[in-house]
Amino acid sequence: KDDLPVDNDAWAYVAPPRKAKVLLVTDGNFYLEKALSILPNVEATRVDAASYVGQGGYDVVIFDDVSPERVGPGNLLYIRKAGPNAPAEVTGQVSHPGIVDWNRSHPLTRFVNFGGILLRSSESIKPAPWAQTLVETQEGPLIVAGERTGLRSIYVGFHLVEDSNFPVKVGFPVFIANCVQWLAQRPGQGEATQARTGDVVTV
Repeated sequence: KDDLPVDNDAWAYVAPPRKAKVLLVTDGNFYLEKALSILPNVEATRVDAASYVGQGGYDVVIFDDVSPERVGPGNLLYIRKAGPNAPAEVTGQVSHPGIVDWNRSHPLTRFVNFGGILLRSSESIKPAPWAQTLVETQEGPLIVAGERTGLRSIYVGFHLVEDSNFPVKVGFPVFIANCVQWLAQRPGQGEATQARTGDVVTV
């Protein structure tokens, strides 16, 4: 109640949720398919490796143990095998590596505890100069992610089912949700819709 009534009201426009279109390229992965199926606002389509020809129309493309010769539009998640625009190059393999540290503040690893994950094997990798290491073993980087020229990509250096017990951990669906959310994010959106009290959120 002052002499300037024009500033008494505030308005905000909240855009309706948009479904993220995800293409899963796999020859079969029950846990990964289940994790994608329970995500709200995600429309997931599965094709086998032989059927992927770089088709477009997807926000996110997940390659599950698949190394394509070329990729179509969309941000990328590589699991175990790398390919075009991957943030890492596979240089070899190591047995029974132990996770020693992970970035707890990055949107991909937020709310995920990697401490209890047991690995039978993982790929030894060389991260790209533009990539950031998010999870590390005593043998080197395990999960890396990066962004360049408007393209985001993630590399996970182990097979989710054959090489680890990660799919039976509480953090697994959270990690997949984080990956899809980060990869599907469009320019100008905040880094995450989930935030702890006291976090700084970019608008």
